[in-house]
Amino acid sequence: MASELRVDKIVPTGGIGSDSSTVKYAGGVVQIVEVNYCTDTTVTSTSFQQLMSGAITPKFATSKIRVEFNLDCSKVNYYSGYIQLLRGSTQLRGDGDGAADGTITVRHGHWNTASNFNTGGGFEQYAPKREYYTFLDAPNTTSAVTYNIKARTQNASYPIRFNRPNVEAAGSGSSHVKSRCTLTLTEYSS
Repeated sequence: MASELRVDKIVPTGGIGSDSSTVKYAGGVVQIVEVNYCTDTTVTSTSFQQLMSGAITPKFATSKIRVEFNLDCSKVNYYSGYIQLLRGSTQLRGDGDGAADGTITVRHGHWNTASNFNTGGGFEQYAPKREYYTFLDAPNTTSAVTYNIKARTQNASYPIRFNRPNVEAAGSGSSHVKSRCTLTLTEYSS
């Protein structure tokens, strides 16, 4: 015999705290949406370009949405790459100027003292890095909400790359494993 428990909200016995400008509170998990992006992508634009998106329809207008994205990215040495998080067209994180609060910056590859096929002046140019970011949002709606991840480079001659094998050439047939980017949207009762 199978049992199933259905409730409208999961709230701690002590209640849920009140949000402030620096601390946000939420209760139990209501639903989770995960999006995977597996395309080998090179961004040469100095303007933000769409990388991936995911949508969630909150069950309650009071719910909080935790947006988590884990990016497999690499950057050639010199200049930076920038990432932006938006709810629809509203920017939540990533001013993209390298100086403002909330800027999400991807730097060049790792410094490497040993010579290998990816070195460029000591930098492991296309070494993939996992970049993880999280943001707790309060969209205040029960309509579908789309979260967008955008990327740009500081200089078009020095691109930012996503899901690229760790090789200089675009190497299809390479023995190097290509990874993926993920966007996870978790609704919490509040």
